[in-house]
Parts: sequence; C-alpha cells; structure tokens
Amino acid sequence: MVVPLTGAGTFESEQTDEFVQTAGSQVDVLFVVDDSGSMSEEQSNLANNFQTFIQGAQSWSIDYQMGVTSTDMDKEAGRLIGTPRFINNTNWQAFQTNVKLGTNGSGTEQGLAAAQAALSLPLAANTTIACTDDTQCTAPDRCYSGFCGGTNRGFVRQDAALEVVFLSDEEDQSPADLNFYINFFKNIKGFYNDNLFHAHAIVGPPGGCTSGSGAAAAGLRYRDVAQATGGSVASICDSSFASSLSGIGNIAFGLRKQFFLTRLADASTIAVTVGGAGCQSGGGTNWRYDAPSNSILFSESGGCMPQVGQHIQVHYETLCLLQ
Repeated sequence: MVVPLTGAGTFESEQTDEFVQTAGSQVDVLFVVDDSGSMSEEQSNLANNFQTFIQGAQSWSIDYQMGVTSTDMDKEAGRLIGTPRFINNTNWQAFQTNVKLGTNGSGTEQGLAAAQAALSLPLAANTTIACTDDTQCTAPDRCYSGFCGGTNRGFVRQDAALEVVFLSDEEDQSPADLNFYINFFKNIKGFYNDNLFHAHAIVGPPGGCTSGSGAAAAGLRYRDVAQATGGSVASICDSSFASSLSGIGNIAFGLRKQFFLTRLADASTIAVTVGGAGCQSGGGTNWRYDAPSNSILFSESGGCMPQVGQHIQVHYETLCLLQ
C-alpha cells in the first residue's frame, strides 16, 4: 500500500495553540440493545431513565445524535432501528419508543459485531450524490435525506465524539477476537484520540446476577471493551438505570480533558495558561504532556481544569523531524 504524504517547512521555532473549553460540543451515541426473549423489562428501564442520561447533554448544550440497533445479526445486522433513524436535540422523546425493540430477536447475541456493522460500510456509507428516490442510487445505497448512502448514513459525524452503549443480559457471542473489536472501535476516531471514543456496558457482572427481571449471565466481553476504552460499566440487574446512565453521560458529555497540539512540541518548553492565569504542571497533578499523541491532558482533580468558556493557551518550542 502506498500512502502519499505532504509536508511544509517553516522558519518558526515557537508555537502557541489556543483552545476554548466547550465540553464535547458534538457527540454521537449508539445504543446496542439486546432484543432477545428476556429483555422487555430492561428495555423499559432504559427508556424510563433516558432523560437522566441526556440531562448532562442539555446542561452543556451538546449537539447530540443517538441511534439504536439490536444484538441480532440475523435480522437487523447493525441497521439503525426506529423513526426517525436517529434522534437529536429537537426530537429526543422518540428515543423512548425506538429503544423498545421487543423480544423476538435472535438468542445468539452479537452486540460487538452489530456495533461494528453499524459503524462500517456499507451501512455507514455517506455519499454526496443527490437523490429524490432509491432508483437514483447504486445498490446497496438508498436515498436518505436527499443523498445516496447506507441505512445509517449521516449518523457518525467526522468531528463528533462517539459513544457506544451495550445493554444485554447475556455474554457477547460475536465471532471475532476481542482485540479485533477494541482496535476497530479505537481506530474510528484515531487510535490516540482516546477522548473521542468510549464504549460502555450495562451487563451482567462477573458470576452473573439476578433481579426482579430475571437472571443475567456475565457480560465479560462487553466489560473488557468498556474498560479498554475508558468507558463505564454497570450492572443490568440494578432496579433503575438512572445512576448508570448518569455515569455514562458524565463521560460522554463532560468537560474535555485532552487538547491536541498542532506541531510537535519540545516537552521541556511547554507553558500552559488557563483563563488568563499560568498553570504549572505540578508534576502531573494539574496536567501532563502525552508524547505519543502530542497532547496536553488535564487532571479533573487538578488546580486548573478548564471550565466551560475558558480559554486555554499552550506555548512551546517546536521540534523538527529530520529525514
């Protein structure tokens, strides 16, 4: 494979990058919901507590999109379910209907494979070919919102963070190795952009659990994916998902902690200003420089965690990459 690269020279040896803390201004959320025979109560629990989840998004004025697919790879195979196909700030109430998928889905739950399919071609195909009906598109693309594309066209936005929430009372039975799915999810937004993707799991804990809705098997594969991507893990046997969804929302819609620099920085020269005041690293307790991703990572418990509306400046001397 030949990958073309371009570069540019510069006489500038110093750089100042400027940012504004806006929290996650755009966030896309995919819910992968088990629709097998034992999931009616859990689907209702999710629907009834959905407003708890989006409270954070509303308080931060987040531009969000949320879609639902099932764990059934025989029927839905990653296609977004419901009308509209995905909801946003203006029609969020429709989610509470969309998420009630019923209980006639396959008993072979493949949530990880369903999420992969939902976020891949051909379902995620997004063309610029204008259309008024399906006959103007090349199969398997169809006409959605005036353009040809896959069933999930327009759901994943290039500049938005991406969150995936798995809800199941069974273990994942997707065919591929767990590392395959972890690497796939991380690479959607870039392997080092770990603040732009998280997977979350509301599943059975190790050893399983029982509740008024019945028994749940351990969802270890879902848990492992969530933990590998910095997401939240909660028990599906909780009587209310309010606390679980609130925790997921805090991660999905919370303050931005990672800021990527535009040029390669000499770490020893970095100076950070937040809200007009200098902010020392504090040995990493306030912020640290992450060399692999060339970014500044703020500590939420540090003394200068940027708040909404605050300006951040990062000044540094640059390094040159010599052939």
